[in-house]
Amino acid sequence: MRELKNKVALLGILTVSLFVFSCSRVPKASSDEFVVYGELMHGDGKQVFLRVMDETGVHILDSTRVGENGFYSFRLKVKNISFYLLGLRSTDCAIFIANKGETIDVSGDALKLSNTFIVKGSKESKLYLDYWIGSRKQKDRLDSLTLIFRNSHETPDYMANRIRLDSVFNSVMEERRDAATKFLHKNPGSLAALLVINSQFSNIPLFSEEHDIVFYKLLDSCLAKSYPQNKLVLGYHLRVKEIENKIKKRIETEKMLLPGARMPAIETISIDGQPISLSSLKGKVVLVNFWEAGNPVCRKKNQTLYGVYKKIHNKGFDVIEISLDENRDLLRDVIRQDRIPWRQINDFDKGYSEIGHRFNIISVPYSFLIDRRGKIAFVNPSFDGVDKKIKSLLKKR
Repeated sequence: MRELKNKVALLGILTVSLFVFSCSRVPKASSDEFVVYGELMHGDGKQVFLRVMDETGVHILDSTRVGENGFYSFRLKVKNISFYLLGLRSTDCAIFIANKGETIDVSGDALKLSNTFIVKGSKESKLYLDYWIGSRKQKDRLDSLTLIFRNSHETPDYMANRIRLDSVFNSVMEERRDAATKFLHKNPGSLAALLVINSQFSNIPLFSEEHDIVFYKLLDSCLAKSYPQNKLVLGYHLRVKEIENKIKKRIETEKMLLPGARMPAIETISIDGQPISLSSLKGKVVLVNFWEAGNPVCRKKNQTLYGVYKKIHNKGFDVIEISLDENRDLLRDVIRQDRIPWRQINDFDKGYSEIGHRFNIISVPYSFLIDRRGKIAFVNPSFDGVDKKIKSLLKKR
């Protein structure tokens, strides 16, 4: 028994010694380069790629075969600090930030690197890794609930699980945004802040360029001081200027969408393929509402609107809704489940809504209440008590 324990101990010492010896073969980076090395579990013999993320996109810089002991290394001459991706596949990578003169250890499970990687030797990378680990934990939590929801699709618990999932999702999104906000306040001059402000959770951006312009401007100012010549930072500065110009144009357009102004024309095709136009409802009081079927707040407001519609539709009130959902199947399911009777337009394709753009819609729900003469009476009125506003407009001829 003692002999067996000695053999196991010796094997452990040899394994550690082998990795230490492998790492010792990696000289420190010189002043004009960086070195990245590490151990990739399950990576033996596989090809690992090193990619750079710059202002023009993501590009492969180099590749190498992982050794039998999982060891790999890259050495690269660089001019500026930048973002790098390391992995077997472009869809599963470790993200790190490297500057010249740095020797960085990036290790993890090669088959699920984005969920397991750790980084040592880079302060900027460590900042982002701490943020990323929090995001990974919450994504795992959400994925487990999503699986329950999918498995209950044909069961009586389907709607209850959907409501639960929506509630948890909104809570997690709020937690992730809070974590990202705290990171930006604490590290506005860090290059890692660029990754955070552009981060998504479940494919949904955590920050809106226009709503959160204050953060974009904060980073722009601080990063210019930290990295005045960095191409990523210079490109980001131009982006912030574009956002500011977009906001100025939106404000100018909003002035034309104030109460008393004539409502711009809406002429398109409904989700059922029928022609639909706002002008065809001339003489009626009309609520034009922008919404998303996948948004629980929108659905709740539609329930309130449904009660109003049932009571006064036959008195000259109508509704046109413009959905900004990319998933038309989900939209049709929600329309059926919520028994929505009014006209529906789906105006969203590849992340863009032409009607939404014309009306400066940057969040939903958002609505316009139109009087009998086709003029805007109220902009984004609260649905609570909206029936009183509608009744007052119906009395006017």
